[in-house]
Amino acid sequence: WYDRYSSKGLKILAVNVQESPSKVIPFIRQEEIRYPVLFDEQGSVASLYGLMGLPTIILLAKGGKILYYGFSLPAQIDDLLLENQGDNRP
Repeated sequence: WYDRYSSKGLKILAVNVQESPSKVIPFIRQEEIRYPVLFDEQGSVASLYGLMGLPTIILLAKGGKILYYGFSLPAQIDDLLLENQGDNRP
């Protein structure tokens, strides 16, 4: 997604829940993750937003409209983006 859509304005943020940076940073380097990874070491952000499973994928359009919420990557991302072109395009 990042490689394909970042030039069109897509922003990706990963939030790692309840793991220390010392465990996660080697994985980030190994997998060559090029987008920001934030750390929720205490799980407070996950709790605040009621996350029940990990990973949780939330795809937002500009303005905050939720295009997708689920526990795996959506197969229909192209359709979601096409349906929400214009002001809501990520």
